[in-house]
Amino acid sequence: MTYFFQIFNTICFIVLLVFGFRFANAMMKNAKATQDLIKKLEDLNENKKK
Repeated sequence: MTYFFQIFNTICFIVLLVFGFRFANAMMKNAKATQDLIKKLEDLNENKKK
């Protein structure tokens, strides 16, 4: 029975790792997109002031 739990725990751990990496990747992409958006808005404001 303990052997089964060991396998089950390993599978759960791997699934969590995969989801964690996917989530981290999505967050990184979001952060970059947000930075690009802020930069574009700042550029627009600079152009308006001129």
